[in-house]
Amino acid sequence: MRSSSVAAWIAAPLAAALVLWPATAFGVRITARDRAATHAYLQARYAYTQAVLANVPAADAAKQLLAQKLEGECPGVLSGAPGTKAGEEFEPSASAKSRGEEARESRQVGDLQFELSLALDMHEAELDATAARAFAHTVGSLRWSSPAVTAYAHALAGLVADYRLAVPPEVCADMHSWVLSGYKTLSAGTKAALTYLDDELAGLARGFVRNALEGESLLETYEQRTERALARRVTAVERELARAEAGGDAVERALEDKLGLVAETEVEEEIQKQDAATVVIGSGRTAAGERYELAVLPATGSEVAPGCAEQLIVKTFPRDESADAIVFSSSSGKCFSRSHPQPPTVDCSEGNLAVEVQTRPEVRYARLRLSNGRRITSPVAHIPARVGGPAGFYYQVVRGPSPVPVSLTEFASGGKIVRTVRLPRVRHCTKPKRTPRRTRTLVRGHIPGAGAYTISAESGGFEFPGEQENVHFNAEAGEGETSVFGTIPTRRDPFGAQITSGCTPSEYAIVLGRLRAPHDNVYVRSDGRLMELHKARIPASFHTRGVLAYRALPAYPTEILVKTPAGRTVARTNLAAQAREAREYCEGESEGP
Repeated sequence: MRSSSVAAWIAAPLAAALVLWPATAFGVRITARDRAATHAYLQARYAYTQAVLANVPAADAAKQLLAQKLEGECPGVLSGAPGTKAGEEFEPSASAKSRGEEARESRQVGDLQFELSLALDMHEAELDATAARAFAHTVGSLRWSSPAVTAYAHALAGLVADYRLAVPPEVCADMHSWVLSGYKTLSAGTKAALTYLDDELAGLARGFVRNALEGESLLETYEQRTERALARRVTAVERELARAEAGGDAVERALEDKLGLVAETEVEEEIQKQDAATVVIGSGRTAAGERYELAVLPATGSEVAPGCAEQLIVKTFPRDESADAIVFSSSSGKCFSRSHPQPPTVDCSEGNLAVEVQTRPEVRYARLRLSNGRRITSPVAHIPARVGGPAGFYYQVVRGPSPVPVSLTEFASGGKIVRTVRLPRVRHCTKPKRTPRRTRTLVRGHIPGAGAYTISAESGGFEFPGEQENVHFNAEAGEGETSVFGTIPTRRDPFGAQITSGCTPSEYAIVLGRLRAPHDNVYVRSDGRLMELHKARIPASFHTRGVLAYRALPAYPTEILVKTPAGRTVARTNLAAQAREAREYCEGESEGP
């Protein structure tokens, strides 16, 4: 966790949530209580962020003093550690055990990095504690008519209130301990610090993430004019906080480099070099309403195309995103060549049609003709000679599935027609339907030696016409969460088997899937024993066939069988090779004594 405060840490996902789900997607009924709770929530968030912003100078000073102390106590302590050098590459042909060892080393480096972040943030957490408690007290008492909004807000309040450590970790001693173990075993001190994350924050964080998209978008729906103005003030102060905390983040990155923890400065230098070589050639807003940016950068080391010298990137942003908000964006790249231009393309993207055409150098604007006779005139981006030009590039997005783009006429200065390009025809471009997300926990259980686990079903989100099902399952166990996407069983595959496996704290596996015929039975072979999978009913609200079949195991299974009630085997899957790899991987991933 890089951020020096929870307020800054939550700003990015909150802002992303605001743009990923349109407020009108759910058709909710807004009550007076919803509006009042939303107003109180925004006021609490504004007050909390203002308080954290006021504490930044004192927090930065304390962080700088501690960083100087640690640098003097253990300079370069991890300079020879595996997984701490920028540019280290993973060898694809390595054995499963070697991959497990690399995974363990990477995890342990991350754990030490997190411990360092906790130590550096302790003083700031103390400074912010009063404001955090006030925020948690206010938000924790609010209720909305939507359970998702209430769960989201309460999880956020818990995260803010619990962001603290009782005892400062002994960072240098813990790093020395890891070195003396041969980079294999973390110290008891590091594990104690991480217990805070596992015990105090993990459940709250999962609840926050699970409800963030729907919860935050519904909160926006509940806003009236007064709340919208307050929300803009919240966004502004959160951006100011992110800028103010940049100094503290730089202190942490510099300390990591001096301790030899992770040479991120080298990575960042490479990113900066690439950024410096990137040339933005155009930006604007498409006919479909989304903002876009066009850039050309060196394609060295990219997988765009063999021998590609320059790569042209099209980056798009959500339609309702403000110019300086923190958002998720999508980008696509293709090889750019002046001597061998790519042919014009028209691609379907969520029901919209994106047109990309490399034009001749003298072209200044172009006119797109649609199948209904409509014409759209827009400028063409100019690619300078220093990045592979001179040439031009045209980009436009129109709403689909019809009318469709038919041709593009290119114009030079003075309105002279350069050429007219016929565009490829796109058929069956469908727009996904947004539906409310539904989540239901189906199974709670315990894995021998690995702790509790849950299996939940989730549906909703984006659904494309013609899809029979839009349901997937989440299996949570061990230290993390793995999303296992459901498959529709076929006649040849009556059980859409998915396996989630892990090594921490010991090897485990969860076999689950949708069983097409509820009366069939599924068996797994593990450690030489043949065991039957349990069954759980999938609620009717998910509109899916069959039942969920599942079982938690202490090791990866070697075989899966599906049998009819009469005992006839209708499907058999041999997993011996995967089980062997999983066992070897966990042998490498496990810590030493």
